[in-house]
Amino acid sequence: RFLRAPDAVAAMVKSLKSKAPASRGVAAEVLAGIKQSDVTKALLKQAKKEKDPEVLALLLEALGDHGDVVAMPVLLKHAKKRKASGAKASAVRGLARLGFHHPKIRAFLLALLSSKDDASRILALDAAGASGDPSVVTKVLPNLEHDAWQVRLAAVEALDRLRPLAAIEPLIARLEHEEAERVRDAIAGALFRLTAMNLYDDHKIWARWWAEHGKGFEVPEAIPTMPKEHAGGTQAGFYGIPVKSERVLFVIDQSGSMSAAGVRRDDDEDAKQSANRLDVAVREVLGAVSKLKNRARVNVIFFHTTIHPWRKTLQPLNGSNRAALKRELESKKPTGGTNLYDGLELALQTKDVDTIFLLSDGAPGAGKYVATPDILRAVRRENQTRRIAIHCISIGMDSELMKKLARENGGRYARR
Repeated sequence: RFLRAPDAVAAMVKSLKSKAPASRGVAAEVLAGIKQSDVTKALLKQAKKEKDPEVLALLLEALGDHGDVVAMPVLLKHAKKRKASGAKASAVRGLARLGFHHPKIRAFLLALLSSKDDASRILALDAAGASGDPSVVTKVLPNLEHDAWQVRLAAVEALDRLRPLAAIEPLIARLEHEEAERVRDAIAGALFRLTAMNLYDDHKIWARWWAEHGKGFEVPEAIPTMPKEHAGGTQAGFYGIPVKSERVLFVIDQSGSMSAAGVRRDDDEDAKQSANRLDVAVREVLGAVSKLKNRARVNVIFFHTTIHPWRKTLQPLNGSNRAALKRELESKKPTGGTNLYDGLELALQTKDVDTIFLLSDGAPGAGKYVATPDILRAVRRENQTRRIAIHCISIGMDSELMKKLARENGGRYARR
């Protein structure tokens, strides 16, 4: 509320002219969330003369967040530059948020749907999905066969939003060859919403059903709601959320408040003794890992005031790694504050990860970002083209931050 007060906004606008790049960058990040025409004009004015590449990227990101077509010329200017840079990426993201409505933006984004740059394709696919324009479907469909799973996933999600009849057969065909679990799951969900048939990700069953019912089929007007799936039996799960990946990273709160009493489970022999929240979280991780196959790769990052990863990279679940992970997890004790963002940022920057499970029992109080809008904006910027699913478990309290993180990043939210 303070930052939105007229005097505070005026001070931030003034900081855009600071001689210190860091001050200009902070001002741009803050003003990104204040969508007023005078603020947009101030951001645009500074973007036109900004020399520092990092600050320029933040200014263009802020203009994209504002969603005002007045920024289109400067966004197009930087988006069309050949050399990859933070400013170019921010400009493309900004144009994607403006959407297909302006002819110049439409032409640019349609061309990006066949770009050699995967990140640009993904941003254009997002814009295509949000456009509501059925004429873009023919440009989206070829991306189902792209080499990068993130591009294929973005194409599935775009088709899911557009809901064209023409997508059903190509989606079924893709199931026959798709190996990425995240993409297979997205295809099954899209097909369910297009047909109201819950045939999971079994290509043969879908192909047989389509052969029998495809002729004259019409996509239902009302979008059916997929029943929530819970982990159980041989399926790995973390606090009841299924683990549908073999490249998983658990980000676990180790702060002092995790010493509070944990939820006891009658079927857990270890839980018959007193257990705190961290103890329960450790058992949940070990339970999930025990049901993952040896070819799966995992890592665990603990955060309190500082960040403590088990390993620098995802590790295969061979026998020695399973034992080492168990020793590491069981050695952890609650301590320090809640540096949630820095732990999540390290997870998002980990090579090859496609699924994150984030667990916390409190509000962020340390680290690079602590305010909810700042964390959401930073994660959005980091993850929009990585396409990592972020599932969030909030312990002992409802968390708007965790709810929004899950909703904006293809994950599920649970309170325990």
